[in-house]
Amino acid sequence: MRKPYFRLNRKSAVRMGAVLSLTLCMALQTAGCSPAGKGAEQTTAAQTAGDVAADKDKADDAQGAGKAAADKDKADDAQGAGKAAADKDKADDAQGAGKAAADKGQAGTGQGAADKEQEGAGEAAADKAQADAGEAADKGEGDSGIEAQPGVPLKAGNKAPDFTAELIDGSSISLSDLKGKPVIINFWATWCGPCVREMPAFERLKEDFGDEIGIIAVNCGDDADTVKDFVDEYGYTFPVVLDEDYEVTMLYPSNSIPYTVVLDANGKITHVSTGAYDADTMYGRYKEALGL
Repeated sequence: MRKPYFRLNRKSAVRMGAVLSLTLCMALQTAGCSPAGKGAEQTTAAQTAGDVAADKDKADDAQGAGKAAADKDKADDAQGAGKAAADKDKADDAQGAGKAAADKGQAGTGQGAADKEQEGAGEAAADKAQADAGEAADKGEGDSGIEAQPGVPLKAGNKAPDFTAELIDGSSISLSDLKGKPVIINFWATWCGPCVREMPAFERLKEDFGDEIGIIAVNCGDDADTVKDFVDEYGYTFPVVLDEDYEVTMLYPSNSIPYTVVLDANGKITHVSTGAYDADTMYGRYKEALGL
């Protein structure tokens, strides 16, 4: 019963099949399963790949731009760092120059102060010297030295006190008579061992230099006979003053003897000594003190 119906409606079946096939084709095309749908899918994929490529290019461009920006930032940072270093060097140079200028200024100030101080010290010294000279002139100081004070020990620079005394032969001698040549005055006694030991030095000075120098040996406290006997015994020929009352000795105060004073040609004391060694040693010392 069905077979004949099929045969009778074959055309209808074919038609229906065609309709179904068309419907299926359209459905497949719509779903992307047909060749046309595959082409569309390929187009879509290509477009997607293009978009990806474009996006990649954009990303690369963005990355390149970022890298360029980073490089630019680095360059800017480097440039900034270089500029900062240059500024720092300039600042250091400026600071160094400032410090050098300050040091120079300070040195100049110090030198100026030192020069001023030295100049002031020189002026002060000159003023003091002038004042001392004026004071010395007021006191009667000159080439002959500063006036000695009574009872005050003498020292180099003092004017030798003048005196006139008796010699052992009965004559007299004045210190002022010997002005114009160096003079040596010795204070001694016959009981003084060091005095006795050095006395040959004075005889030797007289023998060697004669009238070029003046020699006065002032005996301190011995009587005239004792002094004369002593001089005769040793054969001394230089002038010996008798000072039994210590009149001359008091003009040349000293705590001990032998006590020796050397004067220059103007009567100014140049050398004062107490005590004595052997005659040879003292000869050399007195010769030097007399400037011989």
